[in-house]
Amino acid sequence: MWQEPIPELQSLRRDGQKMSRRVIPADKPARLPSLRGDALEIVATVDRAAFKRCGLIVRANGEGEGMKVWADAGNGFGIEGRVGMHFLGQGESVNLHVFVDSGILEVYCDCVAVTHKCFAPAGKIEVFAFSDGGDAIMTGLEAWNMQSMRAARPVAAAPHRQ
Repeated sequence: MWQEPIPELQSLRRDGQKMSRRVIPADKPARLPSLRGDALEIVATVDRAAFKRCGLIVRANGEGEGMKVWADAGNGFGIEGRVGMHFLGQGESVNLHVFVDSGILEVYCDCVAVTHKCFAPAGKIEVFAFSDGGDAIMTGLEAWNMQSMRAARPVAAAPHRQ
């Protein structure tokens, strides 16, 4: 089954930003200071060379404690507690396409999706990059704050019945 985000979600993007190539040090979360929020779309591209698992920590506190969204050196990716499989060849770069929407996380990788509930306190809005078991190279990152669907398309009130 082929799974991708619907293109209409792009109409909800606000305040886009790009980050260039960055080395993520092993076993020490790296804060991405310009990324914050509980309604985000993030596309991170990672070179899968020398790590066991790497990705993003979203809905995090200031110390980098939050929900890990990851890809591993093999064929796995996921959200803490939920695992999916991608079918990339060994050594190919991986794209993690992440949606953070208050209490829901959704991750797409190589046309496979994983969704998970994430009920984090309101103040946990930081984003970190992480790498376990070796340095990782994030070759690119694009991110947007996301506008609410409800705000984008007001719904007319139903007529009052008597």
